[in-house]
Amino acid sequence: MHARLKALVSTGGKNVQAACDWLFSHVDDPFLDDPLPREFVLYLRPSGPLLQQLSHFWQQSRVSCGKNKAHNIFPHITLCQFFMCADGKVEALSDALQATVAAWKSRIPAPLPLELYTSSTFIGLFVEEEVAEVLKGFAADFATEAAAKADVRVEPHKKQLHVTLAYHFQAGHLPVLEKLAKNVDVSSGCDWLAVLFSRDIRFANHETLQVMYPYAPQNDDELELVPGDFIFMSAVEQSSASEGWLYGTSLGTGLSGLLPENYVNRADESDTWTAQHILQGLQQDGKTKIRVEPGLFEWTKWVSGTCLPTWIPPAELAADNLSVDTTYRPHVPISKLAVSESYDTYISRSFQVTREILAECNNLGNTVLIVAHASSLEACTRQIQGLTPQNSKDFVQVVRKIPYLGFCACEEMGETGVWQLVDPPILPLTHGPNHSFNWREMLMQD
Repeated sequence: MHARLKALVSTGGKNVQAACDWLFSHVDDPFLDDPLPREFVLYLRPSGPLLQQLSHFWQQSRVSCGKNKAHNIFPHITLCQFFMCADGKVEALSDALQATVAAWKSRIPAPLPLELYTSSTFIGLFVEEEVAEVLKGFAADFATEAAAKADVRVEPHKKQLHVTLAYHFQAGHLPVLEKLAKNVDVSSGCDWLAVLFSRDIRFANHETLQVMYPYAPQNDDELELVPGDFIFMSAVEQSSASEGWLYGTSLGTGLSGLLPENYVNRADESDTWTAQHILQGLQQDGKTKIRVEPGLFEWTKWVSGTCLPTWIPPAELAADNLSVDTTYRPHVPISKLAVSESYDTYISRSFQVTREILAECNNLGNTVLIVAHASSLEACTRQIQGLTPQNSKDFVQVVRKIPYLGFCACEEMGETGVWQLVDPPILPLTHGPNHSFNWREMLMQD
């Protein structure tokens, strides 16, 4: 029973299939039945235009000055200290956060007033004091709810609330970092998301590495490596490792062993954290409607049989309380989809419908979310970047490497009509055999 609870918590409670996959990959994990709880923390995470600017700062500061301590975690405002919660209480903890968010709906100012602060070793955006007290009130209410519903002790953050931009950097890098920080427009639109993150407490002080190349063990004390997996490594455990080797533990399997040092790269600490529940932004009104667009359907050559699947009418989806726009007229109706279409037809269809969706939404807001098949990550983004389509063989190879819930973000360069891939606004899903999708490696290959 505990192993099943641990699987659900380790995958963020997303669904049964994700938990089953995690259990299957951890079948030999010596700590599978260990009741040790995970550590949790509550963050406010930015989204929208402000996140895009912060992500740009993260990227440019890393390119210009190398990695500093701020790069270990994504942009955020810390609302409480790390705390432990038993696996059996995590659902109640999530309920506590949902109840707090519901009670505080529309009480958080938007955008948050942020002020740039710099010192010789730190650069950050601090929340204006009066608003910071409001956020601390939100955190205090969550702590009260968490104690009542999940029997956990949450200590709200008492220090000044801020978004860290850079710290523990070389003194000579201060002018460059400060200049980049001053380019961040803190008045940009932003919907702040209340997110519970968790981590395995056993590896809280370990270095995080990412596997770059596959490795098959040659001896019983060696660890199998799968590209995309993460390895936890502690300096105190390296006494048994010879030169060129490391001793570490796999996130994907829970197994430990020796591994070749040149098969892994350093990764960010938060790459292995699990988002338990990403709630609606504190200012959203819940009126966004889903538009069902058949033109985003996958390459029909991949559909088995002699006909396409039967579609559920939008009216029926709406009747089941899904927020569907029943007035939407598709750009490519179902009747226009052909069985076993050619590769060129699929690529042209994807490009056409993407351009038309972007044009239609041009005056409706700054962000368009497209949820489609894995192949759409390539088919819907490549040509709007001004690139020519890949041949079908290379295209298939790319799609095969896209995991469950792979995603990417594409941003228009001014009003030029030319788009570019940028860092996505949320972390990728990583658990068990479902490894992190690196859009830079997959979608930027030419």
